[in-house]
Amino acid sequence: MKQIKIDFKNMWGGFFKHDNIITNTLSLEYNVIVDENNPDIIVCQSSPPDHQSPSAASLTDGMKGRAKIIHWLVESIDRTGDPDYSSCDFSFSSCKFDDNRNVRIPLWAMYVDWFGNQYVQGRNQAFLVSPELLLNPPDYTEKKKFCCVLTNNDMALRAEVYPEFIGFGVENGLLVESRGRAFTNMPSIGGDEKDKLEYINDFKFNLCFDNGEADGWITEKLIHPLSKGVIPIYWGCPDVGEEFNEDAFIHARRFNNIDELNGAVLGIYNKPDLFQEIQSQPCFPDNKIPDCANPEFLLEKFKTVLEL
Repeated sequence: MKQIKIDFKNMWGGFFKHDNIITNTLSLEYNVIVDENNPDIIVCQSSPPDHQSPSAASLTDGMKGRAKIIHWLVESIDRTGDPDYSSCDFSFSSCKFDDNRNVRIPLWAMYVDWFGNQYVQGRNQAFLVSPELLLNPPDYTEKKKFCCVLTNNDMALRAEVYPEFIGFGVENGLLVESRGRAFTNMPSIGGDEKDKLEYINDFKFNLCFDNGEADGWITEKLIHPLSKGVIPIYWGCPDVGEEFNEDAFIHARRFNNIDELNGAVLGIYNKPDLFQEIQSQPCFPDNKIPDCANPEFLLEKFKTVLEL
């Protein structure tokens, strides 16, 4: 088995260098060694310009030619900007970017348990949703609570829609539990992804707008509720329907305004048969996980791009 030495820079809290979608995927075919002193590959996260952390270019300056430099645009490209190939050899992105030096790793795919990993507290991502669960979600038809919100910021349409939706719930005698740092009306649940999934399991709906609308930018906000039989109320990626079945969630883009969206949610809530029909829809078109998310597909892309 061929050996690859890799290092990661500027990663987020809870990122494990030995246990993440990149090292685990490469381990399907290579002996992957984390080496901070003499790596063959350096993967450096590109942060948005408004972040406090140094730029990826400054962190990898002087390493080009000594190691293959990959800048990883984990955040949406409309926040980080396009890859800068003058300071890196290749890029990974969570959005679509048309360049043969780029490999898209869908953000939602980073949360899937492709490799049978055990849960480890503090690891981000926790890999709590199995592929089998996405293809055969449990039939949770009885949900006691109306809707939950878990968000820590008011980015994009959240600032406009979330307060309106919470107020709409009050007007109709329905509690929308909001337990993040933004739009809070109840104490935080704290904890990590495991606590989140246990919490949202009791609700019929999860209001889960993404923080941007770039092509391909689809986060875990869809797969978490879908894996629990909870109907997502989603807005974000314009082409989300290429990877997810739009009949399995409430797609806010289908509606002309907030009142139409609110009315549609109330109509589904008041019709148990309609709720169950949506809940029973497969997560993906034709109930097939998109190729772009599978580690085997990613491995082949890595090999092509990195010429290993």
